Amino acid sequence: MSLRRRLLRVLPVTLLVALALSIASLDNDDYCGTVGECLGSAFDDAAVIGLSLLLGPLLLWAFRLPRVLAHTAALVVALGSLWYAAGELRLALVPGTDYDAPMPWPLALLVGALAAGAATYAAGPDGRWQTRLAVLAATPLLATGAHLVGEQVQGTGDAPVTAGVAPDRVESVRGGSSYPTSVS
Repeated sequence: MSLRRRLLRVLPVTLLVALALSIASLDNDDYCGTVGECLGSAFDDAAVIGLSLLLGPLLLWAFRLPRVLAHTAALVVALGSLWYAAGELRLALVPGTDYDAPMPWPLALLVGALAAGAATYAAGPDGRWQTRLAVLAATPLLATGAHLVGEQVQGTGDAPVTAGVAPDRVESVRGGSSYPTSVS
């Protein structure tokens, strides 16, 4: 089976999983009033991820894709890494975004398409195994890079501006005592 035919079979499954994860992220509220509500929210998220991990390989098998387990493993690595990278870059590029904000559908579909391409090439028969492994290993490295870029951008953007504001107390370097800066 050619790489193109594999991708045509993997792409719809990956896009469905990406949409399911995006829809599941719509109901991520930081606030939960009781322990039951918090556990219910965590259970819902775990159920969507669990169903995606079960239905994804079943759909790949139903599409008669060879090497279903290799494709599933590659999809889990690629989709998980790229999803994390997209979330980190979104936080860095859009400063007012909440950490638990849902992933926009176009971004989720783009991440799914990129993950499907990477997983199809990594688990496909064409190409040298070193190149296929490098493509798959690039996704966690991309996620790590996105995390570091996000930390740098957020670190420089979160510094409070204190020009012209004097502190109430100044610490002594040697003695550890503090002295008031203004005399009343």
